[in-house]
Amino acid sequence: LLFMDDELLYSFIHPQIREAFHDKLPVDRRRNLHAQLGLGQLRNLNMAEAAPEILYTVAGHLNEALSTIQNPELRTQIAQLNLRVGLLAMDASGFSLALAFAKSGLEASGNQKWDEPNGLLFRLNILKAECEYSLGLVPDSEATFALLRKSVKSRVEYLHVSNRYINLLI
Repeated sequence: LLFMDDELLYSFIHPQIREAFHDKLPVDRRRNLHAQLGLGQLRNLNMAEAAPEILYTVAGHLNEALSTIQNPELRTQIAQLNLRVGLLAMDASGFSLALAFAKSGLEASGNQKWDEPNGLLFRLNILKAECEYSLGLVPDSEATFALLRKSVKSRVEYLHVSNRYINLLI
């Protein structure tokens, strides 16, 4: 990992030294550094072809810097990235990690309005609900599914949400 501080560039081979350096940085500087690293990598990222490790790294940087990023289009792109890595983590049975990415994606999406069943907010909430259930957080999962059922706009969408819930129970 490389850290840039004004004109100096730091590279750390040992993870504990890197973490110690990282933890000593002021919070604002740390967020700005994560934003710099994450946005730089995001510009050159092809989500369909990138290795999962790269996607996890970029999402991690951007999630750490989320409070510094105000551009709505960029925040939507970050939410989409979180959905992608959340689904990858869930496929690998990393439910805690997937849940964290789902929550970060929802935070990044901000105050967007609910959209169609295959829309971003819908898919992030489905991911969140399924991870909560898989982690034994049944009341949280039921609350997320209730929010989904309440937010749908048609009977077909309602049935889609109910079907996902029933599939978890089977």
